[in-house]
Amino acid sequence: MAPAKIDGKAGFISQSGEWLIDPKFEKYLGFFGNLAVVKLGKTYSYIRRDGQIVWTSQPEAQLQYPPQPVSV
Repeated sequence: MAPAKIDGKAGFISQSGEWLIDPKFEKYLGFFGNLAVVKLGKTYSYIRRDGQIVWTSQPEAQLQYPPQPVSV
């Protein structure tokens, strides 16, 4: 899986060039383990390799990359 852009929007493609995660993000950082950081509008999110959003920030928040473990 590799990041790719089309018409100013970013997503992720397979080695054969198929979109695995549709290009809808304004910014991205590649995957670190199973999570990637993406920006959509004024929020940042962590997404899984299937494109599912697992956490979204408050608007204009700054995220730490690579993702840090959460203590429970």
